[in-house]
Amino acid sequence: MALLTKLGPNVAAAPAPERATPSARPRYIAYVGEFPRTPSNKIAKNKLIAGVDDLRSGAFDLLEGKMG
Repeated sequence: MALLTKLGPNVAAAPAPERATPSARPRYIAYVGEFPRTPSNKIAKNKLIAGVDDLRSGAFDLLEGKMG
């Protein structure tokens, strides 16, 4: 997953279609060094946000074009 850390926020959000409603597109993009995995090798999404008070902190805001 090292490749994902080298992509810019606009490239990471590119899969979101331009014609999608604003509520369907991601606003914040946070980068992680490595995804936590479950025993079946799926991404443990609950562990990504565990212990984080504000999910916007340290994430790139696509609407404002800057780090939050």
